[in-house]
Amino acid sequence: MNRPSGGERARSLRRQIERLSGLPLRPATARAFLEGKHDEPQSLDPSWELGRALGRDPAEMVAGQPWWVASSNAAALTLDRLWRHAAATSLAARKLAEEVHDPTAERLGRVGLLHALGHWVAAATDLDGLCAILDVTDLAARRALERERFGVELSLLGKALAERWEVDPLLIEATWLLDLPAAAGDACSADPRRLRILRRARNWADRTPWSLGPTTVAPPHDPARQWVMVEVQTHCRGPFVAADATPAEESLVRRCAGLERENERLRKERDQAHEAIEGLVGPSEEKGLKGRDLFQRVRRTWDRGKAEEKKRTRELETLTSAFLDESERQVQETRKARQEGLAEFAAGAGHELNNPLAVILGRAQLLLARQPDGETVQSLKIVVAQARRAHRILRDLMYVARPPEPRPRPCEPDLILRNCVGDLQAEAESRGVRLSYRTREPSPLVRADSEGLRHLAEVLVRNALEATPHGGEVQVTADSAAGRLEWSITDAGRGIGEVEAERVFDPFYCGRQAGRGLGLGLPRAARFVAQCGGTIRWRSHPGHGTTFHVALPAERVLPPEKEVVTIHPREE
Repeated sequence: MNRPSGGERARSLRRQIERLSGLPLRPATARAFLEGKHDEPQSLDPSWELGRALGRDPAEMVAGQPWWVASSNAAALTLDRLWRHAAATSLAARKLAEEVHDPTAERLGRVGLLHALGHWVAAATDLDGLCAILDVTDLAARRALERERFGVELSLLGKALAERWEVDPLLIEATWLLDLPAAAGDACSADPRRLRILRRARNWADRTPWSLGPTTVAPPHDPARQWVMVEVQTHCRGPFVAADATPAEESLVRRCAGLERENERLRKERDQAHEAIEGLVGPSEEKGLKGRDLFQRVRRTWDRGKAEEKKRTRELETLTSAFLDESERQVQETRKARQEGLAEFAAGAGHELNNPLAVILGRAQLLLARQPDGETVQSLKIVVAQARRAHRILRDLMYVARPPEPRPRPCEPDLILRNCVGDLQAEAESRGVRLSYRTREPSPLVRADSEGLRHLAEVLVRNALEATPHGGEVQVTADSAAGRLEWSITDAGRGIGEVEAERVFDPFYCGRQAGRGLGLGLPRAARFVAQCGGTIRWRSHPGHGTTFHVALPAERVLPPEKEVVTIHPREE
């Protein structure tokens, strides 16, 4: 097969570029719109700002624009670099304009975000080609490669698109004059003062690791560089293209946006029909039969509009529900795959590491029994303690990955929870935290895994104690209903943030500082609750604490046939 020549490829790209009506959207932007966050700046998305500059309706953009796609890790890194460089230029332009009291700071910020329009167009049509161009460090060689792949330098490509789309004249100038020497660029500009602000802002962005220039030279303690990097990291969280974005989700989001546009159109028609009806209804005899006929026609149109709106609303609700179900399914599949990988790792680690640990522990204990020297004894005790700690880590990890089957037996859940609270009272007092327990009425004797219940109670209460500051209170509440037992543990901590919320039940994730926990308590608790067919939910308000609520099925035992079993923590 004959491969296309450089000239043929350039012509093909030019045809694609001529058909462009905008830039693809970030998946995060489309999701934010679907969630109703229409007034936010959409995380400095150049496509969103370009659509606004062209006067396009937000719902129209979400319904019509495709999503950015990164086919490789190198492509994703290039998009991140381009995005953060644009954001850095935008934020710096706003700051510099405000410092000189320029009333058009917002405008300069938008122009700064889109000044590299030619690079964005290249990313939308030939992302691999853009990756190759940005890898070239020699400026002359880079421009030659741009002409080879696109038939024109990227700065002039951006200028041509900006003129065709009839955007802000300052943006048209910025797309190509910023690449000229300062004197030449100012001489060609109709607004040289603002062009100088944009040039200085881009120079600030070029001092960061996201520079689009062939080289980056910046002093290590440059205040401008440090300020820009902090601002970019604050405003540009996460990758430019989310790894979990799928074509199915894109299609659902675009259909939902299209239905929202249709609903808005139907609402306007209904309102117009309603106004027409109000204008026709009145005591005047002059309107006569003609007015009544028109009234009936408008009424029928209004009724059809209402019926159509209800139909579209039902479709929108169905699509939204399908979108949420698909997202939840993908989350569950990702979590299941992660659990399976963890199970394989835990099985291998348990087999390969437990035997050496047993040897280390046994030899250390044997030497400990034979050593009279105090310093050596202390060192051996540390070895023994750390070997046991490593064994507990493996044990907990294997439990999260492949937990044993529950072993139900007659027990009193309230008594287990009360004993756990009593055992942790000393720890609560040492932290200066009040630990309280209450129940509406004692739970009956039920069949449940008493050992698992004890571990569940200890994990939740201990987590609440560790989250609550000195002087706070932890409230533990028990309740029982027909065939169910329910526990609630409320702390007075700082709450769970957005980042932590997505990983509450992930193994080895711990919201506290390093060295304070292994992050296996809540995953173990969640696995136990899931095995028992129950639910574990939480609600949190930052700064106002967190409540974990557990509901488990409980088979009542009548009459009691066995002695009540209460599990206490075992000494390792």
